[in-house]
This record gives sequence, structure tokens and C-alpha cells, in this order.
Amino acid sequence: AISYISGDHTINIRQSYTEATQAVYSAGEKIVTIQSVDSTRRKITNNIDGSTPLFSITGGGLTLTLQNIEIDSTGKPLMTFGGQLLKIESGTFTGTTETLITASAPVTIGTSGTPEFTAQKIVSVTGNNELKIIKGRFSGTSGTTSLITAAGPITIGDGGTPIFKNLGNLSISGVVLKIISGTFDREEGARSIQIVATNNATVTIGGTETSPQFTDLTSLIVNNGTLTIISGSFTNTGPIHKPQEGSLPPLPEPMISTTNTTVTIGSSTTTPQFIALENQVLSVSSGSLTITKGIFTGESTSLPQITTLRVQIVVGTNFNPTFNCPYALNVRTGSMTIRDEFFLGNQTTKIITNDTTVTIGAESGSQPSITNLKQLIIGRPGILNILGGSLTGESSSDPMILTNDTAVTIGSGTSTPSFSSQQALNVIAGSLTITKGIFIGTSNTLPQITTSGIQITYGANFNPTFNCPFALSVI
Repeated sequence: AISYISGDHTINIRQSYTEATQAVYSAGEKIVTIQSVDSTRRKITNNIDGSTPLFSITGGGLTLTLQNIEIDSTGKPLMTFGGQLLKIESGTFTGTTETLITASAPVTIGTSGTPEFTAQKIVSVTGNNELKIIKGRFSGTSGTTSLITAAGPITIGDGGTPIFKNLGNLSISGVVLKIISGTFDREEGARSIQIVATNNATVTIGGTETSPQFTDLTSLIVNNGTLTIISGSFTNTGPIHKPQEGSLPPLPEPMISTTNTTVTIGSSTTTPQFIALENQVLSVSSGSLTITKGIFTGESTSLPQITTLRVQIVVGTNFNPTFNCPYALNVRTGSMTIRDEFFLGNQTTKIITNDTTVTIGAESGSQPSITNLKQLIIGRPGILNILGGSLTGESSSDPMILTNDTAVTIGSGTSTPSFSSQQALNVIAGSLTITKGIFIGTSNTLPQITTSGIQITYGANFNPTFNCPFALSVI
């Protein structure tokens, strides 16, 4: 037993064997390493009666390292650990339905090697103790609910790329979760991949030189906290549950949803990618949303890639997010500022707002370039300020910009936005002030600007320019 060893010690396992006696330790400070005697990995099989773990570390200051060893704890826990620090550097560790490792102390996995774990639940860390997973292969089963759990902070992939199969649900409350690198996917029939953070938790995904990969991520939920997605690839192919015969299909849930949370996507040097073919990438309720960079890909014509409610949005701060989707944004009761470059991707897309203040461009500095814009719809009551930039629409008879009960201002004394479309603007109710602007069109039957029941202020000491056969229709 470990308690019999005096001082720091390395236990070299010389041959594989079956263990029927539990290793117990509850004394003072000690550093112990258990490993195979050479590069050939030895195997220990847990054959203790009942559901008894192979190791029971109940107290004291033990730092225990396991490396280059194989432990088969099928049907039983591998360890309960309450020492100073548990380090698992390399080896193979196998279980079934029991939690392999339960720790009330910090746990570090894969600093120097790549250990492999297979069990329905691999590690559970209680108290305010950090779980740090640097490298390793972690495989759950089809019945895995939560492959790893921790009450304290969690760091994944800081210096390595761990691999997770069948993660299940990863939940945190009021602590820090960092997923710097790693790959996450699931087998067919396994539980969906979900990450839930509540109670002022801070979630950071990615890094400036790393890119976590999430395949078939069902949901990332952050409530009352902070979410920063620096980099990574996030894929959701749609609902995982098929409807019963004769019933309606389930409404797809957003891949990422937040409430009362500060959300930041992308950085000056990184571009996270989101693919949600049949549902939404992001739903933000209250809080704020800043999209510096990102590529958003979807196929749904009825569900927007991003939905917000009571949120301040800033899109494209010095950089260019890209939307490859029919429906990019739905913004309700908040504000949206589109700065600098803003590309809508390789297909025409629409943006819809309600009860929102929308600002495009600025009176000075770099300006946005919005291409392939199918339609920007500003619902009542709204404010639309197009101060600068260029907006290019598709070849359609529908107006590129449609407003209802909205105060619309175009241009300023120092900036001149440009519009290129069959029909640039249709303003219903509200007001329209055109200080500066360049309107380019080719249609003889469609006016660049149509208004209905509004007050128009034109020029205001400056000269808007219309390069088109049909400039205005005022009703």
C-alpha cells in the first residue's frame, strides 16, 4: 500500500497482475509516481470485491502521478482522490458504468504524454479545484450523460489537442471554462454534445494559434456570464431526434444561445467558422454582441443565422465577417452598428430588424462594403442611419432597403454612402433625410427611391447624385 512508503518514491510495475486489495493513503505530504518499469506497458486489473476503487486517497498531501501503465477497472471505479494533486501523464485507463476518477483535489491530465480513457464517465472533480486536460483521448459510451464534470475551473487543450468522443453534457456554474484546443464529436446514437454555463461563468473557446473542432454541437448555452469565441469550427447538422410518424418535426434550437451575456466572436488574427444548415448559429437575449470576424454558413430561408433581442450589436470592427446564408440577422429591440468591412458572402442574404437603431458606416474613417444584400428590412419603430459605405443588392424588383415607420438618414457632411441596385430604398411612413449619397441603377421602370406618406429632406447644403433613369417616386 502507498501508506507504507516513506518519503517520495517511484513504484515501478515489473509485470501485469490482478489486484484484489485496495491501495489506501491518508497520511502527510508525499510525491509518488506509479509507472511501468520500462517502455513496455504493464497492466493492472481491478479485481476487488464489489464497487471498490483500486485507489482510495482520503486526505493528506499526496501528489500522485500515473504514467505508462494500463489499468482495467471494468465495472468498478478506478480511484477516489483527496490528496494534493493528481497527475495522469500517459497510459490506458478503462472502465464501464462507474465514474473512473472522483477527486476533491486538482487534477492534471496529459502534460507530457497522451493518456487514453474509456468509460461512461471518466472524471468528476468536486470543490473549487481545477481540472486541467492538456492532452489525451477520452471516449464515452452511447449512454454517457456527462463524460467529465467539475465544480471548479476547467482548462482544456492548453498546450495540446485532446480528443473527446461522446462528451455528453458539460456544465459549469460561476467558474471559468477555457477550451483552447481539442476535437469534440459523437457516435451515432450517442447523446448530443451540450455545454451549459450559468451564474456568472466565463467561457473562452479557441486561441490565437489554436482552433477547437466541434462536430455536431447541439447546444452551447451561456446565461448571465461572458462568452468569447476566439477561434474554432462549430458544426450543427440539425435536429438529432426524428419526429414520430404523424407528428410535426421539432423546431431546431440555436446551436449557441445566451442570456444576459457579453458575447465576442473572432479577433484580429482569427476567424471562427459556424455551420448550421437547418437551424440558427446564435441566439442572444439581452447583453451585447461584438462580431469582429467569423464565417457563418447556413441553408435555411426561414431561420436567421443570428437572432438578438434587447442587444447592442457591433459587426465588423476593422475586419469582415462573412455570411454565406439566405437569412443573416434578425434584430429586435436593440441597436446594430455595422463598421468597416462587412461582406455577406457568396449568396444573396437578408437582414431584418424591429424596434432597432441601425447605423451603417461612420462620418469618417474606413467604411463597410456590403455586397450581395438581398434585403435590409427595418420594422417599426426604427431608426436607420446610413452614414457611409457601399451597399450592393441583387438584380431584383424588390427594394434593397425597406423601412416602415422609421426615421431614415443617408449621408453626412463628411461621408457619402453609395447604393447600387435596381431599387435602393422604399420608405413607408416615418421620415427620410438625404444629405449625401450616390445612387446607381439601370431600370427605367423602378425608381431608386420610393416613399409613401413621409416627409423628405433632400440635399441640405450638399448634392446627392443619381446615376439612374428613374430617381424618385413620391406618393
